[in-house]
Amino acid sequence: MLLTRLGNYFGGIVYIRIQGIIPEKFVNLCLANNILLWNVIKREQDLYAYIRLGDFFVIRPLVKISQTRVEVLGYNGFPFFLKKMKHRKMLVIGALLFCFLLDYCSAFVWFVDVQGLQNLSKSEVLRIAYEQGLRVGSKKDTIEQKNVENTLLLTVPEIAWVSVHFMGTRAVIEVVEKTFPKEESKEPAHVVADKDGVITEMIVVAGQGVVKKDDTVKKGDILIKGESSLGFTPGIRASGIVKAKVWYESYGEDWLVRLVPQRTGNRVSSFKLTLGNEQFVLKRVDELPFATYDTEVSIKKIPWWRNNTLPVESTMQVFYETLPVLLEKSREACLEEAKRQALAALTEQIPKNAQILTRNIEVMSLDEPNVVRVKIRVEAIENIGKILTIVQGG
Repeated sequence: MLLTRLGNYFGGIVYIRIQGIIPEKFVNLCLANNILLWNVIKREQDLYAYIRLGDFFVIRPLVKISQTRVEVLGYNGFPFFLKKMKHRKMLVIGALLFCFLLDYCSAFVWFVDVQGLQNLSKSEVLRIAYEQGLRVGSKKDTIEQKNVENTLLLTVPEIAWVSVHFMGTRAVIEVVEKTFPKEESKEPAHVVADKDGVITEMIVVAGQGVVKKDDTVKKGDILIKGESSLGFTPGIRASGIVKAKVWYESYGEDWLVRLVPQRTGNRVSSFKLTLGNEQFVLKRVDELPFATYDTEVSIKKIPWWRNNTLPVESTMQVFYETLPVLLEKSREACLEEAKRQALAALTEQIPKNAQILTRNIEVMSLDEPNVVRVKIRVEAIENIGKILTIVQGG
């Protein structure tokens, strides 16, 4: 079926109307002479059908024999496309020129991105790549990717792995930095409580434990005691694991009825261009026509032709008019929002490795009938010990 359609398209298709006393006679004659007609439909007394362009030029005798008249209503296919293009030479030349320029420009690097950096300087990586030929405006087939990778690895010892590849006209430098183990301090120190709690477990690695299970401690209390150095005697840096039961509380609230700002659809905007230290205001808003409004700022860095050192960026500031709208919510919706707020606040407080024992949600009774407020109380077990360096002589 697909091959047939392609053959018809490249050969040309004509849409015809067959008129006459017995138009069906023309169709029968076509079939008898192996001339294909398809999608034949009848409207009132006329027949409509599709015929191949090659067959269209040989149906004149059949038209005379069947005493019908054939009218061309439309045509489609590659031959007609070529005919149309002959009268639009400049369009064809422009399209070919555009394709050529697109293909030519795609052979160059127009953007250079660095991904994976954490502590290293992006400008330093770009500088080294620039020196090895990887720069904006360079032809991709002249860039030795392996050479750039090896130079970066040898020049920057903090890089563990690097890859240079192309994504269209964009060159991407992927970097993985080395992870250096932190040098552990050996200064004398105590292990103290980071927060209030009740001790549930204690493992002393170094130093002397001064609390035991079920003891209640407050923030700052010494849990494992170290010793300061005396003369030539080295001190003791206490270490260990001290787990305790701790409690957290958080609140959340929402309003059944309140006024919220809503955008009306009216807006004004300003636009400026920054080149280096110079700013050019292309569109200014001298005075806002709105009493209340929201503001959105969009800053985009613009790649500069063959130069990635000059900072070029555009800044668009859009001011949206807002008007207060009365928003009413059900008590259930307010309760869910209050819980969400309280849980979000708790998530920021509770360490990820803490073991949650219980969670209690309480809807609070308030004198304000328009407010729904909840309190969530969580009981958890976690390591509360932290290192406190001993001040010499302390």
